[in-house]
Amino acid sequence: MKYKQKIKEIILRLPKGETVWFPAVQFVRKHVFHPFYTMKKEYDEKKEADYILKRMQADDFAEAILVYDAKVSPLTYGDFFNMVMLARYFSMVGKKAKLYILAGEYREDMLEAYGYSSAKSFINNLLELPHVLLSGEKEKISITVFDHFTEMMDACKNKPATIVVFRNEVFKRESVYKHYFNLINILISPDDIQMLDKFLLDRNDMGSIKNIQYPSKPYITWGARYSEKWAFYRNLDAGEMVHIHAELKKMFPDHDVMIVSDAKGCAYFREIAQKHHLPCLFSKDFSKTFMGDCALVVGSDYYFQLRGGGIGVAAMFSNVAHCIICTPGNEKVWQKKGITRWARKNQIWITGRTGLPL
Repeated sequence: MKYKQKIKEIILRLPKGETVWFPAVQFVRKHVFHPFYTMKKEYDEKKEADYILKRMQADDFAEAILVYDAKVSPLTYGDFFNMVMLARYFSMVGKKAKLYILAGEYREDMLEAYGYSSAKSFINNLLELPHVLLSGEKEKISITVFDHFTEMMDACKNKPATIVVFRNEVFKRESVYKHYFNLINILISPDDIQMLDKFLLDRNDMGSIKNIQYPSKPYITWGARYSEKWAFYRNLDAGEMVHIHAELKKMFPDHDVMIVSDAKGCAYFREIAQKHHLPCLFSKDFSKTFMGDCALVVGSDYYFQLRGGGIGVAAMFSNVAHCIICTPGNEKVWQKKGITRWARKNQIWITGRTGLPL
């Protein structure tokens, strides 16, 4: 990431750099190169899916290796959640799934946002996701370093019963997290109702989460983001909070409205709610962890998110009715108003940055 910043600084120092050259570079990157990047990405995902399905049809492998390399991946719950759900898919089709987090080296932007010690702590926090979503089998995930991982893979490279998902990219240390969501959508047919019933999350899947309570009355959830680290444009502001709360209460007058956010987010939105006299529940009064918040989403009668963050994956991978208004990053929008191939009519995705719940 540091080299990108240096290039940007050089461009900005050029005559008319900020007013002419930098916008021109941004335009070319977005409108000229990005379509080719998207086509290549979709081709790679389809190719990998075809390979996996072919190997499954031949029934000649028993274990899938999935990798989250912190050197080229963000320290975000949502992106890691996608990888764990891909592991859940392999488990559903009778294959073992082993997850590796490659730690010790971190992306420049993540180090700037977290610092080294906090980055290490976040990696440890990620362990909760597979422990909940993969039946609590701790041996299914390991934290290691790249060199040790390659040694382990070299030791079993002659074992055809093991496949490494996106193998070439993993060993080149290219990011593969960006492929996992779309790969799931290719592998799972929306017509395979039996598979979806097992795969998609419900409240029963969250039974192993500790220190969580559910509201006693019917409630809906609202994923609201407030971060002081990065992507400030995705934060929810006070004006939006007031308008969205009014719309949600119109839609669900007999339900409590729960703001779902991290500890800082809940504290920030609690102040706004008190100032504007908005009756709200806050997720951190009911759960202490990210997966606890996911359980609250899955157990609710409706979920809404404007821009927001990774907590939305809990709704996407469940049967909970929802409306998410967001600009996709690495995800392909698979339906006109649905982010997944299996989304129902009451599971709405709208590409954008502004709007109200539907």
